[in-house]
Amino acid sequence: CNCIALGYYLDDGWSGTNYNRPDFQRMISDIEDGKIGAVIVKDLSRLGREYLQTGYYTEIFFPKNDVRFIAVNDNVDSDSGENEFAPFKNILNEMYARDIAKKVRSAFKTRANNGGICFGNCPYGYKKVDGTTNRFEPDENAPVVRKIFSWALTGVSCNQIAKRLEEEKVLIPRAYRMKLAGEENSESYPKYPFVWTRQSVHNILTNPAYTGDMHCLRSMTKSFKDKRVVDRPIDEQVIVPNTHEALVSRDDFATIQTRLNSKQRCSIENPLNIFRGLVFCSECGTRLAYQRQTGNKNSNGCYRCSRHIKYGSEECSSHYISLEQLISVVLSDVQIHVNLANEDVQKYAEQLMEIVMKNTNGEIVSSRKNIEKAKKRISELETLLQKVYEDKVFGVISDERYASMSKSMENEQMSLKEQIKAYSDYLIDRDKKSENVGEFVQLVNNYSNITELDYELVHTLIDRIVVHERDKYKGRATMAIDIYYRFIGKVGRLEQAV
Repeated sequence: CNCIALGYYLDDGWSGTNYNRPDFQRMISDIEDGKIGAVIVKDLSRLGREYLQTGYYTEIFFPKNDVRFIAVNDNVDSDSGENEFAPFKNILNEMYARDIAKKVRSAFKTRANNGGICFGNCPYGYKKVDGTTNRFEPDENAPVVRKIFSWALTGVSCNQIAKRLEEEKVLIPRAYRMKLAGEENSESYPKYPFVWTRQSVHNILTNPAYTGDMHCLRSMTKSFKDKRVVDRPIDEQVIVPNTHEALVSRDDFATIQTRLNSKQRCSIENPLNIFRGLVFCSECGTRLAYQRQTGNKNSNGCYRCSRHIKYGSEECSSHYISLEQLISVVLSDVQIHVNLANEDVQKYAEQLMEIVMKNTNGEIVSSRKNIEKAKKRISELETLLQKVYEDKVFGVISDERYASMSKSMENEQMSLKEQIKAYSDYLIDRDKKSENVGEFVQLVNNYSNITELDYELVHTLIDRIVVHERDKYKGRATMAIDIYYRFIGKVGRLEQAV
């Protein structure tokens, strides 16, 4: 065969680290079909920068298929015999690629720490501030983003939000960007520019940039050889707070994440299930499953522990409660809050603040004591570590004994630091709950004369509902129910006769 494979297959921009590229695979296919008799490259790095793969092609695949290989600058020609330095050259090429990958990662991390943008396009609903490369501000699509989060807060699913956006003829992000660049007539312009997908809506709802913080390095490739993208652990991400205007509050964003993380059916399948995704078991913490009761004329459905349904009584009890019973207790409690807010907003806010502080005072004091106790123990461990080290230096204890003792104390220190962080996060959350009383009062004050519950109202006011197992006393069975409202959490415990 007289055909020679030159740069036609391997373009100049190829780094030689992806052997699955269509152009490379096309060349391999043509070689196997006997269409190519020689492969000529500028140097060995143009064929590849993975020394094992490159060695396979130059020493096994090409000779097996009677293909002559030439690397001009490296003086490699298979017809002149084996080149002893070629394998070392391949290793150096891979080391170069590895070093470049490290430098690129370091550059991105430096830019992220400085609040710079480490991604191609701004999040949908934002645009870059004129004259800057690392700042952005809301654009004309910001109201659409706010509407998406507002719908999600009321319990509307991602699929339903996508359908609403399609009905309102809102351009999908890709179509909007191409239209902005004047590429509406491009062949790559979406065929259906108004058809949103569930995943597109989900990506917006889970993007923390909409809280006003710059979240960079949220994902990464496995290595410079493996281009598959994986999510980074949260502690490896770079978060720069308050870099731009927020389109959703942090509390609302957190509420939406909690709901998205719970497995939920479409509400269209169970239109009566107005508490979808909000009801949890007090014992095992799993979500209570809604079940229709077609054979029961007195009830349209009930809630039972998912773990009990799947594994039986050995894992958890039923926590059975009918839909009507849950509606009754929740409606009664919501009506109390609404009536108090309508009578005297200021007085209601003061009462609510007093209740919230009363419920948390004991826990706050306990958390602060635990923090001080943990800090004191960490200080003691530091002193002990120093003493153990001195004993090791002076030969009082062996190196093995020192290693064992120091590792044990360091593990205890790490555990204590995690406890301090958990207690501190709890105190911050309690402070936020107190500050958010005003927002809850304003939310409740928007309603009046509530006589029945619906899906939107429940998901607007309530974060979650925790159902306890029934308790029998003197022949009377009752069930405790905790309602956690948005912004303020649990105000009190309710009981329902069952």
